Amino acid sequence: MRNSELLRTLDRLRSTLPAPGQGTFAEAFPGFTHHKIAINEHGEVLVLISSANKTSIKLHSVKLELIEVAYNQLCLISTKEHAASKTHFTVLRLKSLNQHFQEYFLGICKLIMQNLSPLPVLEDVQVEVEKLLKMFDKANRTARKAIQGLFAELVLISATINKQQAIYAWHANPNDSFDFNFNSFLVEVKSSATNERKHTFSNAQLHNHAGSISIYVASLILLQSDEGLSILDLIHSIEDDGITLDARLKLNDIVFDVLGESITELDNIRYNLDYALGSLTFYNLLDVPRIELEHIPPNIAHLKYEVDFIAIKEDSSLTGVLI
Repeated sequence: MRNSELLRTLDRLRSTLPAPGQGTFAEAFPGFTHHKIAINEHGEVLVLISSANKTSIKLHSVKLELIEVAYNQLCLISTKEHAASKTHFTVLRLKSLNQHFQEYFLGICKLIMQNLSPLPVLEDVQVEVEKLLKMFDKANRTARKAIQGLFAELVLISATINKQQAIYAWHANPNDSFDFNFNSFLVEVKSSATNERKHTFSNAQLHNHAGSISIYVASLILLQSDEGLSILDLIHSIEDDGITLDARLKLNDIVFDVLGESITELDNIRYNLDYALGSLTFYNLLDVPRIELEHIPPNIAHLKYEVDFIAIKEDSSLTGVLI
């Protein structure tokens, strides 16, 4: 997907970011005559797709968490060859400053533009752009799932008596089967974004008894709220509890490792912290129903399933020990 000419174009654009109010400096998208590539004053990548029928059709803009599309927009564009002028384009804006992700995004845009005529009609542009939007919608759902899981783990840290101890127990070994290893016991964190306490496990995890060490499931119900806390807010709250610099570095290192490219959503998705803390419940892993190994055919592997916790008894062993 990497394209040396495209990367050189990006480098030139990054070195000539426009001042606020001066429009957008653009270059021809490598390999195309009419379409442009630009970087706005915030450093975000824009792809400008030209069409033959520029003003006859009105289409609604689309806003996703990582990408925005505005059809048939009148843009103030300047190039090396021409002073600023107003032209209609379909504008695809990537809301990420990660340069590797920007390059990947441009590679996808190149693919959809190659599927268009040199100067397509707007209706054809919309068809191809919809394909890209579906891809990013899947990425949004993946990002939301990663953020939900991470938020739940950070809620547990925030609820513990010794937050620093919890941070060092958190993903202590990248190959660990469980989220927290407190040496004398292990904790796996599960969350649900509905009112039902249903969680997905691998059958192998449910059969992992870790010798004589007790294993617990920390179950949380998360309620999304615009007035709630983001992962960034929760991190700041934990850091304000007097943890050491080393613990703070580990905390942030794991956040970046878990979220990956979803780090762009660090401060966007918010949950009600009080609701999450009020829902926090512990269960012994041994009490969680599982499919016994003798009932699984030998040619079936990596079995996962959802478990309803409604009839599983709570375990209060960690009260006063962990929280």
